[in-house]
Amino acid sequence: MTRLLTTGFVAFLLSGCVGPAPRGAYVLANTAILAAKSAEAAQYAPTLYIKAQQYYVKGQRNFSDREYSDARKDFTLARQYAEKAEDYTMLKKSEDGDAN
Repeated sequence: MTRLLTTGFVAFLLSGCVGPAPRGAYVLANTAILAAKSAEAAQYAPTLYIKAQQYYVKGQRNFSDREYSDARKDFTLARQYAEKAEDYTMLKKSEDGDAN
């Protein structure tokens, strides 16, 4: 009986870290944020850029806590917001005549 309870308790503790670590999502989010930063998204699309950073930091925290499912979701949202920020920045720059 004790062994069954111990096994059940260990299974409960490990349930938050089901699946492999989302290293690919981590790298993609990081790359997207760096690209948005390089495009000057903080200036042209600050709301989107800040959201990307917030989800990225949250993903890093979940990653270190081995909450891989949550980390994967956060990194995906961070990448999506960073890509939107970069796209919006490039659009605004082209409208303003700034090709850089």
